[in-house]
Amino acid sequence: MPHEGTAEGRPRRRTAATRVAALACVGLAWGQAGAFAADQKLRDLTELTPEQLANIEVTSVAKKPEKRSRTPAAVYVITRDQIRRSGVTTLVDALRLAPGIHVARIDSNKWAVGIRGFASSLTRSVLVMIDGRTVYTPLFAGTYWEVQDTLLEDVERIEVIRGPGGSLWGANAVNGVINIITRGSRDTQGAFVKAGGGTMEHGMAGIRYGGTAGEGVTYRAYAKGFERGAGFHATTSDFDDWRMARAGFRTDWERTSGDTVRVHLTNGGTMTHSIDFHASQTAMNHQMVEIEPGGTFTYTFTADYAGVWMYHCGTAPALHHIANGMFGMVIVEPKGGLPKVDQEFAFVQSEWYLGKQKEPVDYAKAASGAPAPDFVVFNGIANQYKDNPLQVTSGGRVRVFILDAGPSIDSSFHVVGTIFNTVVKEGMQLLPNNPGGYGSQAVDLSPAQGAFVEFTMPEDGLYPMVTHAFNFVGKGAIGIFMAGDGDPKN
Repeated sequence: MPHEGTAEGRPRRRTAATRVAALACVGLAWGQAGAFAADQKLRDLTELTPEQLANIEVTSVAKKPEKRSRTPAAVYVITRDQIRRSGVTTLVDALRLAPGIHVARIDSNKWAVGIRGFASSLTRSVLVMIDGRTVYTPLFAGTYWEVQDTLLEDVERIEVIRGPGGSLWGANAVNGVINIITRGSRDTQGAFVKAGGGTMEHGMAGIRYGGTAGEGVTYRAYAKGFERGAGFHATTSDFDDWRMARAGFRTDWERTSGDTVRVHLTNGGTMTHSIDFHASQTAMNHQMVEIEPGGTFTYTFTADYAGVWMYHCGTAPALHHIANGMFGMVIVEPKGGLPKVDQEFAFVQSEWYLGKQKEPVDYAKAASGAPAPDFVVFNGIANQYKDNPLQVTSGGRVRVFILDAGPSIDSSFHVVGTIFNTVVKEGMQLLPNNPGGYGSQAVDLSPAQGAFVEFTMPEDGLYPMVTHAFNFVGKGAIGIFMAGDGDPKN
């Protein structure tokens, strides 16, 4: 919904790193699209489509995150929610949740664990890791499950790979890999306490506290202990009763980066489409995939670089799709945000090459070596801000984000009667109070370039905004800022 000082409504979500805002594309649309915050809760797996299930990432197969559908192995992921619901009290008992793993209890404090039918108390020929750190003991060629313990509430997931992984991980992975992945300390902030007891679990308690230690640095420390009774023995011997206490900590340092942007696309049209976010860094054949009619795709990227960015349909011929209005603006503010101003506006300059009534644009006109658009517009409609001037406050500081979406015509953005004392264009800056006292009269933008400018209307009156390529002003590339009541005599 539009708000005061905004030519078209822009989301105002702010995070510790960056603020991301999108100006909706004009003209034709892909269908359903939306941006989701990085901390949005994941849906239940039963709600996901087969395609989304295939796109779930695992890390233990190839030593890096990759889509489940691309892993040539039998992979099962035990989730944190499964562990919580199962009621298990040890890591090794949690492995029972994965198919293909044999977990047998030898006595009260020993287990036999195996994959592919080869179970033993040392789980031989299976590589066991916690957060990628091996807990496999080379001396005895196995894993002592009795001493592998942590707060189960801190386990994010357990990835189980059945089958030989020796070619990648080493000979001890000949039957499989078990990787226990704990939650980052950023996700376990604050205090946590638990306690319990029973006939077999005579007593158990755990405590954890997480905090921060500077920018990007988080930590957690924990302690836990338990006393478990012995199993049943006809001789009434309690040789396998068990008690243990332990403590540990984890510290994480994360490079501060931008928001994670997820855009869910549904192609509701009758032809193939794709999307290209200039603010992203990804291979063309990774995220910019073709979406068939009726298909869906989730485009994910991290907005690491501040700027005024374009997005558009990238399906060939891109010229045709952009000329039909399949584009938009993404604004990424720098870390900490931009200084406060009185009013903000966002404008996208573009062209229309009209075809026949109720038909798409004329591709031949758009593809001409000497483009002659029928209209050059701000935010999709010719003269709209001339017919309906934008109200501003005299003496107030105004910020304008401007993008030239093209597809072919350059822009020379100018506001009559003002001087830009701040210009940030494609990473280059002109800032107030610079040593030479310089200002700017116009911002030149080629197609796909963006900038923002700041200025002040010194008195009440009318201040036209135009592209200073005046042959296009008469085709719609004009608007008016009205300061105060618009009359400089008052």
